[in-house]
Amino acid sequence: GEHVDTEFLGMLAQSKVPVDFPIVVGGREFSIEDLIRYEKLTCRPKSELTFKLIGLSHYLDSDATWQDDLGQPWSISRLIQEELAQPIVGAACGGTHRLMGFAYAVTKREREGKPLTGEWQRARIFLDDYHDYTFRLQNADGSFSTNWFAGPAAKPDPARRVQTTGHILEWLVYSLPQEQLDDERVIRAVDYLTRLLLNDRQGNYEIG
Repeated sequence: GEHVDTEFLGMLAQSKVPVDFPIVVGGREFSIEDLIRYEKLTCRPKSELTFKLIGLSHYLDSDATWQDDLGQPWSISRLIQEELAQPIVGAACGGTHRLMGFAYAVTKREREGKPLTGEWQRARIFLDDYHDYTFRLQNADGSFSTNWFAGPAAKPDPARRVQTTGHILEWLVYSLPQEQLDDERVIRAVDYLTRLLLNDRQGNYEIG
């Protein structure tokens, strides 16, 4: 895929793979540090920086700064700023990955015990607004909109429902405050998705 290298670091981050874990390519040994260095050097304004934000938020200090290979200054704060300027609707997987990037950055900042100021504060407000909006789009059966965040929809296709409710629920469970995880709307969504997967367990779903 177009973003496969960037997605790789994001996947490693979401799997909590340690930074010193070796990577062997064609008999040559690399490290996650090499991948991080590459991701820093290839930051570009007005491009999709979603998976860079996930990966670099996880592996770097939230106050880290660096330069890309053109000598331009970057930071986690700038990555958030660039991503907030991009749309949710029409982004990868309905915008759920972009929202996950904001959640990763905010969560890491909170874990470090640093204040949610500037871009982190903007991202926190953005996430809270999207939490409210997502629940307003929730269908009566517990599923989320089959039209992602573009508006309400409940197409009957099980594969579409697994794709949309699955991605949206994944983001919600990661990004909601702990005390909201037993909200009945979350429980209904989990119940819906597990029943859907159980009833259609012979379904041949695409990876992702």
